Amino acid sequence: MSFELFAIELDLSPSKVLCCALYRPPSSTAKQFVEKFDELSSLIARRKCKIVILGDFKIDISNVHREVYSMLSNNVAVDLVTSCISAGLIPNVGS
Repeated sequence: MSFELFAIELDLSPSKVLCCALYRPPSSTAKQFVEKFDELSSLIARRKCKIVILGDFKIDISNVHREVYSMLSNNVAVDLVTSCISAGLIPNVGS
């Protein structure tokens, strides 16, 4: 299994918000996760609503290699990774 997903769509008239929580278990490789996340983000992008994605991806986004970017085939996934890096959302290891 590449990740676990919990999603709920909130109807906050006049708009909708899709909230997704992802967890990548230690048994899943980064490559497996990125491939499945890319598929998921393609499906999510078709929804006509705002999207919130939270989770434990277990990927050090401060050290994303070109290989990871090359596995992302759609703009939603690329934008998410790029936004995390731009916003300084670097993982905090330790206490």
